Amino acid sequence: MQLTYLGNIYTPPFDRSWKDNSALTPTPFLLNDSTIRIFCSFRDLEGIGRIGYVDVSSNDPREILSVSKNPVLDLGLPGYFDDNGLILGDIIRYKSEVRLYYVGFQIPRKCKFLAFSGLALSHDNGDNFIKRSTVPIVDRMTGCETINAIHTVLYDNNKFRVWCGSGNSWVIHNGVQYPSYQVSYLESRDGVDFSGQLSSIHIPLQPNEYRLGRPRVYKLDNKYLMLFTYAKIGESYQVGSAWSSDGFSWLRDSSPALKLDKDAIADCGVLSYPTYLKTKTNEYIFFNGSNMGQNGIYCARVC
Repeated sequence: MQLTYLGNIYTPPFDRSWKDNSALTPTPFLLNDSTIRIFCSFRDLEGIGRIGYVDVSSNDPREILSVSKNPVLDLGLPGYFDDNGLILGDIIRYKSEVRLYYVGFQIPRKCKFLAFSGLALSHDNGDNFIKRSTVPIVDRMTGCETINAIHTVLYDNNKFRVWCGSGNSWVIHNGVQYPSYQVSYLESRDGVDFSGQLSSIHIPLQPNEYRLGRPRVYKLDNKYLMLFTYAKIGESYQVGSAWSSDGFSWLRDSSPALKLDKDAIADCGVLSYPTYLKTKTNEYIFFNGSNMGQNGIYCARVC
């Protein structure tokens, strides 16, 4: 995709509040014809994320309309799977509900974190959410003992199709643990019960590449596009893409998926966690830059 860079559209306040820094995994949702609600994980001084939103104009996302004063989704109680932070998985409309799929984090003693997936529901068009359950809807499975994180939910062909980042191992680099994960796939009839078998999706890894995740899948002209992030040992995130005719077998692109000019790259740094949204008049990519979203949300218009 060729992009016209619109710049940094939201910068965190750095005010020592629950949304002091970062706006991680920005996930746009068309609230109405004039408003895009970008759900994201705001972080406090301890790096713990809670889900809030930034409302922007659908005609020009550089125009901020409002920012959530309080979290729309907060931490679970001590010991719960989401007691140490939340990030956005995906958000969709289904019948009269807005469904927010999220990833909850815990900090154990012997690895960096655990990450499993929950669901919250809204009946007022995305203003307020209630967790459907205090336990994950996608939990540990064989091969996904430490990470099983929903990142895309599509209601497609009368079923919910879900792409996750899943893993069970860690890479040590300079004494720091980094999660190793790949893309996996689930289906559900109701979008709640994911007790079926989880399937691995084999997207070929490059030499020294140890993680490929945050799969964002879009159905475009009867083909499926996946945008994902990947990393090699000792290197920062990069963005890749793959195409599929069925959403299961994927062909990875050899060239960069999203193309920014040198001035844009100098401004945002590393492009990470991209999400795509089409409105009635425009197509946009929302993304984070360097430092895991610490500098806020960036945007580009698809040419």
